[in-house]
Amino acid sequence: MRPSWLLIAATIEFLGALLIVVYAVRAVGIVLRERQAIDRAKWRVTQGAITGLAFKLAATLLKTMPLLDWHQIGMFAAMYTIRFMSKQAFRRAQQEERREENVCAPTLRQARFPRR
Repeated sequence: MRPSWLLIAATIEFLGALLIVVYAVRAVGIVLRERQAIDRAKWRVTQGAITGLAFKLAATLLKTMPLLDWHQIGMFAAMYTIRFMSKQAFRRAQQEERREENVCAPTLRQARFPRR
């Protein structure tokens, strides 16, 4: 592997680690502002870990997987496409779950002043 690929892989890996740290700092900020927002802070850390680990996975693939011919490039593109599509499906399911929670859960105002 050429040194330029190693430098690119190391940069991508560093960005992944940096993303994890940024999301963790943002989660600490959420907790410091709102003591009751532990769940939101956990969610933020989880998002950061998933995003950062995706970067680290890409860097590892660049370091370990030589793409020498078009067949290998095609297989890599197919794996990436499947990963991307499954991630989008999970994201849509997550958004749908949030919508259902928002519809089912009454707001604080509705709980205090129910309609008669």
